Amino acid sequence: MTTVNYESKAAVEQQQKNEAAQEARNREVFFEVCCRFPIRDHDANFALLVQWAGDGVLTLEKAEYLLKHRVAGFNPDVVTREKLIEELARELRDGYTDYDHRQWRLRASTWSLRQLRNKKRELLLKRELTTAQKARNYLTEARAEGVDNKYPGYPRLLKTIVPPGQIFAVDTRQYLVELARTDIFAFKRMVRIYGEQQVNDYLQGRV
Repeated sequence: MTTVNYESKAAVEQQQKNEAAQEARNREVFFEVCCRFPIRDHDANFALLVQWAGDGVLTLEKAEYLLKHRVAGFNPDVVTREKLIEELARELRDGYTDYDHRQWRLRASTWSLRQLRNKKRELLLKRELTTAQKARNYLTEARAEGVDNKYPGYPRLLKTIVPPGQIFAVDTRQYLVELARTDIFAFKRMVRIYGEQQVNDYLQGRV
């Protein structure tokens, strides 16, 4: 590889790292927005807010302006607190007696939007790590990022992934294939975050 090619590749990799870091910051802001405003916490709303941010940098100030001033053409998918409680109640129905379930709904009716969002996050993680073995496998694979990472500079993809807005994990390769077919924006985001080589390795079944 010539010096010019190496520098070009290094520049591309640095750009991808910068984009992945900005993506992570935007996601943190998006979660905070969801804790303050009754909008759906899915990728379509995230993409909409980033797009309307103007420069790809989502901030609370920009999001609050858009949501408070009902800017023409800006139409996020909204949800009520009651609907969120209903959805959480359905997820918690198994394992609860009728009495406990009713009591939970009563308590949840007094919760803030932030408490409801955090509860959903908690349920998503618990469903994914349903057994001690799954938890150990998760930690083992996650720690491999800093020990034997074939893709330096990028976080490691795990064998399974929980799609946004869902509860159960799916095979990562199948998820990427479906994403490339149905949502090219989200697919490109995965490439920016995890690197082209790693995504290609999953698509080609080399991982």
